[in-house]
Amino acid sequence: MMKNKYKYLVSCQVFVSVFFVFLTGLSLLGLASIVFLFQTDDFAQARDVLNVQESKPGVLYFGLGVSLADYKYEGYARAKPEVASIGSSRALQFKSHFFDKPFYNLGGLVGDPNHAIALHKRLLIHTPPKIILYSIDFWSFCRSGPPAQFDINAANYHNGQTTVTRPFLVYKLISAGRLGLKDFYHGIMGEFRYGDQAMGWRGKQMDTGFDLSGSLYYSFSRMREITQNDIHLRFKTDLEKMLNGDAPFHHGCFVNEAMIHALIEFSRRLKKYDIKLVTFFPPVPNPILDGMLASGQFKYVNELRRRFKKIASLEEFEFHDFHDPRSVDTNECEFVDGYHGGETNYARILLAMASKGSVIGEVINQAFLDNLVGSFANQLVTDFGNVGQRRKDVFNNWPVCKLNE
Repeated sequence: MMKNKYKYLVSCQVFVSVFFVFLTGLSLLGLASIVFLFQTDDFAQARDVLNVQESKPGVLYFGLGVSLADYKYEGYARAKPEVASIGSSRALQFKSHFFDKPFYNLGGLVGDPNHAIALHKRLLIHTPPKIILYSIDFWSFCRSGPPAQFDINAANYHNGQTTVTRPFLVYKLISAGRLGLKDFYHGIMGEFRYGDQAMGWRGKQMDTGFDLSGSLYYSFSRMREITQNDIHLRFKTDLEKMLNGDAPFHHGCFVNEAMIHALIEFSRRLKKYDIKLVTFFPPVPNPILDGMLASGQFKYVNELRRRFKKIASLEEFEFHDFHDPRSVDTNECEFVDGYHGGETNYARILLAMASKGSVIGEVINQAFLDNLVGSFANQLVTDFGNVGQRRKDVFNNWPVCKLNE
C-alpha cells in the first residue's frame, strides 16, 4: 500500500515538474515575443505611431502590431483629406506632395468594388473627401466559375481588417515562414539597420513603409538593386505567372457582372455625397502587355476597357484607360515589377489625367509633377518629400536603368 502511495507521489511530482517547466518555457517564449514587439515599436497602437510620424516627418511605419485598416483609418481621420486614393497595392505610389490639396492614401484596403462599398460604409461616409481616385485592377473583374448576382450584403468587408493578437504573434509569423530566427534575435537585441528612421519590424529592417499620408515608400536598397539588374530580370517572375495563369494573371476569365454592378453601386453612393469618382486602369509594362495579347487568354480585359468607358459615361464618373504604358509615355524602367509602377510612373498618370480635363487637374501640383517627370524619367524613385530628403545620400551614384540591352 505504502509502495503504491509512494509511486503516486513520485508521479505527481514528475507531473508538476514537467508542467512547471512547460509553463516556464511558455512564459519565456511570451516574454521574448513581447521584448521583440517593444524593440520594434510593434506594441504601439495606431495613434501612437501617428503621433511619432507627426512629430518626426519622414519616419516610415511598416509593422506587425497594428492592422492596416486601423492604421489607415486613424491616419485618414487626422488628415481630413479633400483627395483620397483607394485600390490595392497599385494605388500606393501616389504621394501627398503630388497634390495641392490635403491628400490621404487608402491604398491596400480595396481589392475589388465590394471592398470599396465596405470602405465607404465604414469610413468615407463619415468624413467624405471631395475626390476619390480609384486604381482598378483588371483581375478583380475576372470570373472563372458560374455567374453570380451582385449581393449588397457581401460588401461588408475590405482588405486589412485583421485582428492582431500580440503576445504570440511572433511565433505565428515564424511558423508561417514570414519571420526568420536570425531576424527575431536581432529584434530582441534591438539591432536594426534603420533604427529610429522607421517604426515596426519591417520598417526598421528594410527602410520601407507608410508615411504620414498613407503612401508606401519602397526600400531604396531594393530599388537600387532592381535598377542595376538586367531589365529583363525585373519581369521574369510575373511573365512566368502570366504564361501559367497564376494569380493575378488568371486564364479562362469572363467579365464578372456582379463586380460591374458593385462598381456602379459604389459610384452612385459617392454621388449622393457629392464625391467625384476618378477611376483608372494603371499601366502594365510592355513585356507583360505584349505577353497578355500574344497568349489570347485575356480577352476579357479588352472587353472591360470598352465597357468601363460606356459605364463611366452613363453613371457620370471618370474612367481613364492607362493599361497600355504608351498612354502615359512610361517604359519598363519606371516599373518595379510586372504590375507595380514607381513614383515617376504615377506622376505621369496624374499629368495624363489633367491633360484630358480631369477634375484631378484642379488638385495636383502640376509644375512640381512636370519637374519630377523631367528630373526622374526612367527612375523608380525620387528624392522629393520628407522621406526623400532624409534619403538624399542614397542618390549618390544611383544606377542608370538601361532599357535597350
